[in-house]
Formats: sequence, structure tokens, C-alpha cells
Amino acid sequence: MQGRAWILADSFGARLETDLIATVPQIKLVADHTAIEYGLARFQFPDVDYDWRGKRIHRRHSFRHYLLFVVDEKQHIAEAKL
Repeated sequence: MQGRAWILADSFGARLETDLIATVPQIKLVADHTAIEYGLARFQFPDVDYDWRGKRIHRRHSFRHYLLFVVDEKQHIAEAKL
């Protein structure tokens, strides 16, 4: 996968897009594209497009009854205790 992200510092909005770099012939996956827009308490609809086994598929997800939460990204790496 490869992708790009836009993060708006003034409104805390963001957009994330990803695409498949190469096909996966073992499962006949030709394309996979995802586009998601984020915002403060106003969720957008993520769109997902992919080509699998010769069929193009488009999905749009909607969010209802959601909870807002925060994830702390601090990570502590220590040496293994032997």
C-alpha cells in the first residue's frame, strides 16, 4: 500500500488516501483505493474501491452512534530484562 495524508492545523480535519502498489495475483486483487475524511465530531463517509476477481466494488461506510476518544501515542522501549 502507498498513501498520503492531509492534516489541517487550523481545523483539526484530515484526509487519508491509500492505494495498492501492486496487484496480488494469488487472490486476484487488482486495485484497492481508500479515501477517508476526518473532522471534529463531524464524521464523513469513507469510500472504499477495489477490483477483486475481476469485479469492481465500491463501498461507502457511514457512522452512527459513535463515541469520541483519545489514544495516547507515547511509546517506551526498554532493553529486555534477562
